[in-house]
Amino acid sequence: MRVRRFTRSELAAHWVLALSVLTMIATGLALGINIYHSAVFPIHVGSVFALAAGLMLIAVAGNRRALASSARDLRTIDDDDRRWLAWAPRAALRLGGDPPPVGRFNAGQKANALLVTLFLTTVTASGLYLWAKVHGIVSNSNIDGAVHNLSAAAIIVLVSGHLYMAVLNPATRGALGGIVTGCVDAEWAADHHPAWVPEDE
Repeated sequence: MRVRRFTRSELAAHWVLALSVLTMIATGLALGINIYHSAVFPIHVGSVFALAAGLMLIAVAGNRRALASSARDLRTIDDDDRRWLAWAPRAALRLGGDPPPVGRFNAGQKANALLVTLFLTTVTASGLYLWAKVHGIVSNSNIDGAVHNLSAAAIIVLVSGHLYMAVLNPATRGALGGIVTGCVDAEWAADHHPAWVPEDE
């Protein structure tokens, strides 16, 4: 049996974010080694505007209740989440122990979402400052470039870890179907997210 994990609006928000960030990463790496700068730079900058416009459109036309619920879940860290974060390193080292009850999102997913949001904010702000500096709008500074590069590197690490857990790690890749179709296997959901009460498909 399949159970619904995400609505169409949540799927749309995820894929707008994913495709925009992957475009930012690819074009940012190309700019870093100066490949087709004149063609790549507009795509790099445009991906930021595409992300903002896409999310705003989904928020206006989509299921705002579901989007608000996901946002609330992702930014809420409770005692079970703190216990999960303490358990996760032991589990990775195969030291045993049962995880605390997990809702629709585990603490690792929540931490990833919060950190990606933080670093997207800093990479965008520093990128805008770099653009303004190039056009003589603000004074020269070396800090903005360092912030931009460090934030971009952090996003690459977080996205790489997310992709590994979603696509390659056998224990967690059962979640991949949920972000493609919106539904996951009921047995998998009961095993990995026992505190979540899903809607039957």
